[in-house]
Amino acid sequence: MHAMSNRKPAAATGNGSSALSGGTLEGAAERLAEVVKPVGAYRTLDHRYYWNGRGPLTSVTTALDVIHREALQQHKQREAVAAMFHAFDNGWVDDPTYEDEWIAWAKAQPQLAFEDAGKRGTLVHLIAEMMGSDGSLPTGFEIAPWQIPYANAWKAFRSWLSASQGQILSSEHQVYNLADGYAGTYDLIFELNDQVWLADVKTSKGYYPEYGLQLAAYGRAQFVGLEGDPTQYALPHIDRYAVVHLRPELYRDGWALVEYPITGRDYIAFLACLDLYQWQGERRFTHSILKRHLEEGDLTKIGTDPLTKE
Repeated sequence: MHAMSNRKPAAATGNGSSALSGGTLEGAAERLAEVVKPVGAYRTLDHRYYWNGRGPLTSVTTALDVIHREALQQHKQREAVAAMFHAFDNGWVDDPTYEDEWIAWAKAQPQLAFEDAGKRGTLVHLIAEMMGSDGSLPTGFEIAPWQIPYANAWKAFRSWLSASQGQILSSEHQVYNLADGYAGTYDLIFELNDQVWLADVKTSKGYYPEYGLQLAAYGRAQFVGLEGDPTQYALPHIDRYAVVHLRPELYRDGWALVEYPITGRDYIAFLACLDLYQWQGERRFTHSILKRHLEEGDLTKIGTDPLTKE
């Protein structure tokens, strides 16, 4: 559970999301890519991918948002309840006329906690990217106290890989599949025992089924793309897939290598998520559209067979 502030919120309106997550930033990023037509790989701040100006392509992780994750829903419920207890304990809820506002505030807390977890993962990824092969960080690159256990866990994984005669081949590169319309950024490709592994670094409380779909999508990418470079670089043949799970409080050395035995079935499942996400984006059956059809009295298709059109 994340640590809550002891400061009473100034207002309890809205859904708790940042103003930067609205349509303005996304629209500006999309328009910029269309006007500038950047060469090679290009990713916006809100994870929209372009290849030589073509796009936007759906992000792998964005497509997987369509999955109903029970663990995440339970987490959100716990966070909301905890927020209300926190408010009562601090004497904030003392006027029943503001009940709706406090409920809205409590409901917003899980999303804020989710965003905090995302920021934690981003910072840990940055540490992993900046850390040298000897486990050192660049001069002047400082990390917060809470980040130190994660940095040590990543260093321990790197030491284990080296002691096992393995080596990191590539990290943090964008991959594209123009045929199926998606792109993403893999965390790690390493070699171990003459086999090539593709792995994602996770700092979540657990490791979940949808991670397998994410790995399958990366593994089926058509090519690796670099910013400013129009060349489509080949993705090496991947023998095995895994998650490098960094949780200092769970493991003796702070990390675990969790293998995901990916098959073609997993890629098909990812494509289903991608298709559902893109269908949702079309907004074909919004209330306004259905209302318009009702008002126009378009009943010509009622009773027809959906297969024969008769």
